[in-house]
Amino acid sequence: MRKSAFILFGGFTRSLYHKFIPVLAELDLNVLIIDLPSSDCYRNDAGYTPVKSEVCYTEGSDLSAILHQCKQWAIKYDIKGALNTIEEFTLSSAIAIDYLQLKGPSIKASIIASNKILQRAYFSQWSPPFSYISKGSELPTDIAYPAVIKASDKHGGQGIVLVEDESAALQALEEFNYREQLNFEEYIQGKDFSIETIVCNGVVKYDNLTEEENLFIDGHHLEMGYNIPAQKIAQDRIEAAYVINQKILKRMGFLDGISHAEYRITAEGKIYLMEIAARPPGDGIFAMYQLATGQLIEEAIIRTVLGELVQYPRPIRHTQQIYLRHTLGTLKKVSIHDENIVVNCFPENKYYARDHVFDLSSPATVRELVLEHKIGAKLGKMTGPEARLGWVILDAATSQELAEYSAQIVSGIDVVITN
Repeated sequence: MRKSAFILFGGFTRSLYHKFIPVLAELDLNVLIIDLPSSDCYRNDAGYTPVKSEVCYTEGSDLSAILHQCKQWAIKYDIKGALNTIEEFTLSSAIAIDYLQLKGPSIKASIIASNKILQRAYFSQWSPPFSYISKGSELPTDIAYPAVIKASDKHGGQGIVLVEDESAALQALEEFNYREQLNFEEYIQGKDFSIETIVCNGVVKYDNLTEEENLFIDGHHLEMGYNIPAQKIAQDRIEAAYVINQKILKRMGFLDGISHAEYRITAEGKIYLMEIAARPPGDGIFAMYQLATGQLIEEAIIRTVLGELVQYPRPIRHTQQIYLRHTLGTLKKVSIHDENIVVNCFPENKYYARDHVFDLSSPATVRELVLEHKIGAKLGKMTGPEARLGWVILDAATSQELAEYSAQIVSGIDVVITN
């Protein structure tokens, strides 16, 4: 009798942030991982038994290798489900899921999610003024500055450059190659947020808004923190955002799984779609869901693509992730004034358990202080997510308590950097 198994695309790359592998192990499913050749350096060894997993390393664009591996696994295992967790496999995983006749977002939804130009075309009513350009083409004259140049196929805040005028735009285009398709958009001032949505058979079963703290450093977009639930967006505007998000998912033909859509809302309340992904969010957002609700959202997502009807609770506790800032130089030391808080240098120990205990009434608490660079590493400009030093995740019973505590904790973290 064949053993039951589940295919997890990007399983190692996202294992630092997500608990999909331990959840699948708890469900007694063999974990079949398809991931990038470079992903082993991100591998988190916490929470599962390696003997119950198999790995195929390949590029996300190598559809023949992916389908061949899926075919081989389908002979050996009874494959119950599959899920993609990273952008590089958005389209190839959708094709593989369709080939295996499993539940997933749909090929159409994944094509749209993998291309920002298509997103502007399909969702122009929720888009800022925009134009399609490429390096070497003339800049549009009907879009006001400041403007944003976006690569159509980048993700995680990469390939996004803020420009103040035509001269800066021409200079920014030098960062791209001539074959890249680009969006040239008016920069919208406002508050950033994302919506994580669990969809089953084309019906939204759960949605929640995550407030974002973003920066432009030397013109480059960088996500630097999150809040669950939102602290600075009124409930009526949140509800309006949910309505727009559901319309977008319906237009995409999104069927099963989780979507992660990023939006911006102006002071007047107008909501713009920035981009949408047919995959889970990255960073510490899922850890925050666990702290805010007391349950792993990963399990709800897995069960959804397995065809089960699931329910997931609303946030009832306040949680925040803050990314640490740094200057240029060599990292010598990171410490915190509270000796009870452990600094976890993930590149050195490769272990991150995320064993959070939910207690609605517990005092404000630091749950994680994680470094993504080794002591002695050369730290460059913060122009992309891979350049961020590390993060802290905290939670508290009230938003006021969380704000006061997070300010206290961040001020007590010492980052020593030498030239």
